[in-house]
Amino acid sequence: MKTELIRAIGLELADIRRNKELSIIRVAKNTGLNKDMISKYENGNSSMKIYLLEDLVSYYGLNLAIFFKNVYDKLQKKESE
Repeated sequence: MKTELIRAIGLELADIRRNKELSIIRVAKNTGLNKDMISKYENGNSSMKIYLLEDLVSYYGLNLAIFFKNVYDKLQKKESE
């Protein structure tokens, strides 16, 4: 479950970024995060500290409750398939 959750969080971050038509480089520049680390987070290859996740989610104009609800909903949908 831990790996699935990390992957689901990463996919949600990537979906949000792409829907907002932002490049990883732009997000990195505006948040101060390393572009390679953002890529690792989005691909589910690395977990991240909650404060970094909060910074990214806030940058995207969302709050953590909505973000995690979306992640949870996608995990539930995947389990029912």
